[in-house]
Amino acid sequence: MRHQLVHNKHVVTSLAQKGAIFVDDLKLVPKGATLIFSAHGVSNAVREEAKILGLNIFDATCPLVAKVHSEVKRYVNSNHQVILIGHAKHPEVEGTLGQVKHAYLWWKISTTSAAYRWMSEARLAMSLKQLCR
Repeated sequence: MRHQLVHNKHVVTSLAQKGAIFVDDLKLVPKGATLIFSAHGVSNAVREEAKILGLNIFDATCPLVAKVHSEVKRYVNSNHQVILIGHAKHPEVEGTLGQVKHAYLWWKISTTSAAYRWMSEARLAMSLKQLCR
């Protein structure tokens, strides 16, 4: 599995006891093996890397996360700036940031106020959602 499947220690422990292996580096997964994408979703680059490495993919991305990915693409394609507020190394943030190549801005939670001046001059789409946990 790429990252832990969900933020639930009991589920993760149970899966590990049953033989699940959690990886961050896809090169550690043997060619032809099945790789499960966690509920947090992955970037387009991770999907492409898995394809190049010849891995079989089972996508367990939460439907709510997939909807956020879809909305980010839609807004960027309609010339909106998207601001994602979250933790830089969190898999959901990495997966969401990795859906588009350009025109995507991110502020750390502690510096969110810096975005307000910019917002008054930008065409902005805002979506606040609780993602799967």
